[in-house]
Amino acid sequence: MTYLAYVIYMSIGTIMALGVWMWTLISINPETSGPAGILLFYISLALALVGIFALLGLWVRVMIVRTSEMRVLVVRASFRQAILFMLLVISSLVLQMQGMISWWAFGLIFLFAISLEFFFASGEHL
Repeated sequence: MTYLAYVIYMSIGTIMALGVWMWTLISINPETSGPAGILLFYISLALALVGIFALLGLWVRVMIVRTSEMRVLVVRASFRQAILFMLLVISSLVLQMQGMISWWAFGLIFLFAISLEFFFASGEHL
């Protein structure tokens, strides 16, 4: 897949995920829909966040930083970090929904995400 095709497909997928998330936000009542409505909310939000974060990370690396790395490495790093950011946001929202979020819980999740990024980034150059 070419770089341009990746950006186009990721943009289309992100817009579709945002549309599903907005539809879920507007039309589904979490009190009456039960676990299915809540699951649809979190899945659509997760997909939208991955798309947004991946495209933003790619844009920052290519346009602002003007990195000289191969585009496939830039796409891989952007997508990996987008997944980590999405997990950070979704896990924080789930903990908030359960009434279990605190500053130290968020800090632990954040440290876990940073540790995972260091682990994957260190293995990327091998």
